[in-house]
Amino acid sequence: MAEIICTGAALGFRVGARLSEVAEDMPLQYADDIQGKRENRVLRRDYGILEVTCIDQPDWVIQSVTVQVHRLASLPGLRRSMSEIFQVDCEPYIAWWEVEEELRKRADLRLIERELNYPGYRIVHADSTGVSAYVVKDPEVERGTYPADGDLWSLEVISPDFMS
Repeated sequence: MAEIICTGAALGFRVGARLSEVAEDMPLQYADDIQGKRENRVLRRDYGILEVTCIDQPDWVIQSVTVQVHRLASLPGLRRSMSEIFQVDCEPYIAWWEVEEELRKRADLRLIERELNYPGYRIVHADSTGVSAYVVKDPEVERGTYPADGDLWSLEVISPDFMS
């Protein structure tokens, strides 16, 4: 997760890339959802662990990448697939303090806690890569089907162009 925050890319997917250029080597199955009409269509591709949103059909340029970390806790089959396919140990929960510890080793990365009214979450943003980390902020929530207080919920990279 620290590597994603530092690079702004997840499994090769990054804002501004053409979906066709990065998706051809992705071994995970996906579901597509296309919304809108003609020139204003939006494609959301869900790989389970990643959700990629694209515009500008037919080239489908990536405008956002979301790493759905919380699904590692609620979908054990996804966790097993990720471990097998990518040869990484996927834990069901990722404590934010562990990610921060890795990030401290990188002097060039500055994190800012955003003051947004987003109940139940802290939002920590890396300026240089445009990645926002959503961290559960609710002391009454315990680990179970979903992450708990202090655990990473998701990572999100959004193009500023997509937000306007």
